[in-house]
Amino acid sequence: MPIRSLHLSVLIFAPLIFAVLFGGYPVTHPIALSLRNASYVSLVFFAASLFIPSFRNSLKQVFSGTGDYTALEREEGRIAACIAVFFAVVFFKATLLDYLTFHANAVDLSMYDYALMNTLEGRFFQPVDAPYNHFGVHFTPTLLLLLPLYAVFKTPLLSLFLHPLVLWMGGVTLFRKILKPTVPSALARLGILFAYFNSIWVGLVLHFHFHVEVFYIPLTFLLVAAIRDRGWKLAVLYSVLYLGIKEDAPFYWVGILIASSIMGWLPKKWAALGSATGVGYAAFVLKIAIPSFRQGDYQLVPAATGYGTDVTSVISNLWSSLPIYLKGLTQGGWIKATYQWLFLPWIDPFFAIASIPYIAIHNLAFGGSMRAMHMHYSSPFIPLLYIGVAHSFTRLWTWRPKKRKQILTLFGVGFLMSSFLGGGYLVFRKYESGWRTLARIDGSIPLEARICVQPDALPHLRYRGDRIKFFDLGCVSDRVENLIFQERFASFNANPEQTAEWIRQVQASQAYELVLNDRGWYWFKSKK
Repeated sequence: MPIRSLHLSVLIFAPLIFAVLFGGYPVTHPIALSLRNASYVSLVFFAASLFIPSFRNSLKQVFSGTGDYTALEREEGRIAACIAVFFAVVFFKATLLDYLTFHANAVDLSMYDYALMNTLEGRFFQPVDAPYNHFGVHFTPTLLLLLPLYAVFKTPLLSLFLHPLVLWMGGVTLFRKILKPTVPSALARLGILFAYFNSIWVGLVLHFHFHVEVFYIPLTFLLVAAIRDRGWKLAVLYSVLYLGIKEDAPFYWVGILIASSIMGWLPKKWAALGSATGVGYAAFVLKIAIPSFRQGDYQLVPAATGYGTDVTSVISNLWSSLPIYLKGLTQGGWIKATYQWLFLPWIDPFFAIASIPYIAIHNLAFGGSMRAMHMHYSSPFIPLLYIGVAHSFTRLWTWRPKKRKQILTLFGVGFLMSSFLGGGYLVFRKYESGWRTLARIDGSIPLEARICVQPDALPHLRYRGDRIKFFDLGCVSDRVENLIFQERFASFNANPEQTAEWIRQVQASQAYELVLNDRGWYWFKSKK
């Protein structure tokens, strides 16, 4: 690709980057907000190919296989760094605006946040306002590594912004550990990197905010690279961290080991030993570890399965309804994720084998969110998908050296499909200033005082240990000192109409006085 086209690309990208980075906050004009999606990069390229002859000629050279890629190879590191910085700002900006507009997934986010903060105060993994231990629902020992950070920062903002950081690190790790050593074309490496950052699934994970599953993404890239390069000490370290993410990790780990053995990276006897270890660890977690924290028999989380509440009943019911289960395999989100790449990842044996446990487990879910890979549920699959994209490109490029023009075109179409479908999920919320009112309320209430509040507000409040409770009418009968409402919230336990009814009942109780009513916020304080 001629160097002048690289300079031309910079000129085309400059207005787009400015709009994406600064549109939405503090600028809230609809035109700025309409330029919020990174998929507009593809539109700019298309427009440039129509109206700028030199750019059009460069694209023709790219897809004809006759272009001069010396400049692109030389500038690849800088371009990759620009892509990474661009999406770092996009991720953190989207997260910040979610936070400021109360679109953060506050319930689950705060469950993790308070579980870690309570651990530092001697209440081991006790979530906020819950009568159970977090380890009695999900076994996530890898989270223990975050305790030093919580000891230093002591703020709900830590997990909120750790989330986009880990997602972003996934892209950097993909480029350094998978794409650079594997993919023979700089153009393909940069395209796959951009497609990861702009992926629909990454966008969904980003906007659902912190869940421990996000660690699957960088750790999968690191683990696979360590096994491939026979860095056994690192492979063991990454395996331990991977297995500690969640109770379903052993099944995905076994799939990775078997796939690595098929690829010739891992001796078969080691893969067999590792698989037996993974199955044994899964049995330990499900039968011993989780029930010991739950103080009773472990029941699978309802969102995870529609076939039973324990492993035995799941197997029995699955066998009796096997046709229904098999039909569900044709409706999973994994199909949407691969058809965006024209099903090219299936060319890669590693992806085909390693993805089987994920597809099989997620097809057990009774609800659509898990099967459709919405929210954090897609985290274990995302790295496998992009490893498959990288490997399938390399295989075709190597097997068919005379067909590289067609291969570039094929993957170019897949890239465009992935980019157009993905960018719409990296949304920026329109900035609102209502969070300032809640900050003023929080600052006026002593930390030792008890609070009842809607869950949506939790990340905006200072940490209060066990002195905070999700609002219900029991807060009134218990005469909790402070009640905080936002009349527009559509919480998991109340809609705006229910909130309005609660406010009327608090006022009718004559036990509370209204201290503040501003921007939809109500702060009631118990009368002495």
